[in-house]
Amino acid sequence: MMCDQPEMATVHGIRLLLNDEYLSPKMRSVLEKGAYEDNEVRILKETLVSDDSYLELGAGIGVTAIIAAQRLDKAPVLYEANPVLCKYLERNSRINGVELEINNGVVAHGKSKDFYIHENFWSSSLLYKEGTVQTVSVAAHTMQSLLMQYQPSYLLCDIEGGEVEAFADADLTCLRTICLEIHNHYVGDYQTTQTIAKIVEQGFAIDFQRSAGKVFLFYRP
Repeated sequence: MMCDQPEMATVHGIRLLLNDEYLSPKMRSVLEKGAYEDNEVRILKETLVSDDSYLELGAGIGVTAIIAAQRLDKAPVLYEANPVLCKYLERNSRINGVELEINNGVVAHGKSKDFYIHENFWSSSLLYKEGTVQTVSVAAHTMQSLLMQYQPSYLLCDIEGGEVEAFADADLTCLRTICLEIHNHYVGDYQTTQTIAKIVEQGFAIDFQRSAGKVFLFYRP
């Protein structure tokens, strides 16, 4: 008997597994259409250079990470809080023939945090939401500790509202570029504005030409 769902999807030129039991019907449908993380992918292709040192927080299923790996001299460093997605990330990286440094962890203060896994992976976060199907305890790392450890020049961050805590006291000196998806619909306009202000205060400008929707690109002028 043939399966109605294709086992693979091509998204922005990379191949992704669809026959994973973790993917909900909604997620499968989005990936099959091939339109996923369009703004982040466009920004990466326009601004990432081969000698960048790349750190991604909230790696998801690996679309942006794999595209980054195809362009970089050394493997991207990734942090993903969902342990199931870490395994999925590894499988997708092998399919696309790239090397990723995958870490299971969340960006927050303290030793560990409860992480709420949503039925649709892109809504999983430190914030409980309707549709949460599982709660897991995940090792926590501050943004500052990760910046000190890896000294990245390029940061891509999509952590579903966790950016407010992550950027609150981080020294961004090592970074030249930040691609940040904001989540003011979760954390509010004021806290989101404060986060953007903290980045700008450290010498960054917003690239309004490349920024789109909730995805902001910051660079050093």
